Amino acid sequence: MTLETYWPHYLRHHSNRTNRRLHFIGWVALVLLAAAALVTSNLCVFFAGIVMAYTLAWIGHFCFQREPPETFRHPLLANVSSLRMFALMASGRLEGHLARHGARE
Repeated sequence: MTLETYWPHYLRHHSNRTNRRLHFIGWVALVLLAAAALVTSNLCVFFAGIVMAYTLAWIGHFCFQREPPETFRHPLLANVSSLRMFALMASGRLEGHLARHGARE
């Protein structure tokens, strides 16, 4: 499976807006904590960012999307797609992708 064939599937598993927002907050937290880890030379801060990002994403999946995270089935593709979704959300371009692939709420 390629990233392009996986992308529509990934979006359909992220149709819930609250789930997507929790993913976005998780990425922001991870980026900020990664920067803090670089400044402080504290690797634990970076790992805390990873834990926080996954925790928020999993809360989004289990509580709002009501299905297990895609990282359980396709870890590499799911993480790359999550970063892509984050970038598209940050640039305000995700809605077109959701509509194109039938992934709206």
